[in-house]
Amino acid sequence: MVALWQAYGFVHGVLNTDNMSILGETFDYGPYTFLDSYDPDHVANNNDDGGRYAFFRQPAIVHWNLACLAQALLPLIPREALEAALEGFMERVTFHQMRRQKARLGLQTEQAGDSELVSQLWQLFEQQKIDITRFLSALTELSVDQLNAEKLQAFTHTDTPAWSQWFQAYQQRVQLEPASGPIRHQQMRSVNPYYLLRNYMAEEAIREATQGDYRLVNQLLPILRHPCELHTQAERFLDSPPDWAGSICLSCSS
Repeated sequence: MVALWQAYGFVHGVLNTDNMSILGETFDYGPYTFLDSYDPDHVANNNDDGGRYAFFRQPAIVHWNLACLAQALLPLIPREALEAALEGFMERVTFHQMRRQKARLGLQTEQAGDSELVSQLWQLFEQQKIDITRFLSALTELSVDQLNAEKLQAFTHTDTPAWSQWFQAYQQRVQLEPASGPIRHQQMRSVNPYYLLRNYMAEEAIREATQGDYRLVNQLLPILRHPCELHTQAERFLDSPPDWAGSICLSCSS
């Protein structure tokens, strides 16, 4: 679950030990957010002055919480077994995160240089504050012959040499995949949503619902149940978030 957070830009916001369950669930989603633009340092909770629960720290914080759980279990489980489980956690997170990031790029097989290719892309996301959801959704629609920086210039802002080099390497890598055409598109679309519940969408729905108008709530429900499908009357949610979305400030009481 945490690996998927990192692959989709989800920030929980309050990963205290009491907000995690042994069932593999988390609670208290008051200040959660999906990143509108990729920023590893993003802090979703306005009360988190020190950035303890910043996006990039989430795997380490969950690891810490599991260590606290392991300490509580010492009377029941041998220390060696608990330590062995904890030692393998970060490796598993890295593995599953990379697997999903590759799937979002349509890379199903294992090839030399895959980790570097993915890492370079996410470095570009960070450098240019890219909306990863909209970028990867648009990338999904491109054929192998269309894979170039110009096709996605609206998302990359500038056609820099770094982008051109990455697309060239990516195009060469995609050609090593057995799946192509509609099959490749279907695989990528299954893991690249058109829509996420961004904070501005929730804010608009809440404002209207408090006035007794549930039309937007009812419009969002099918979109969020099937985010990888296009929905009529939802075109505006495919656009970049409005300017005022960046001013939304959340806390544990949100």
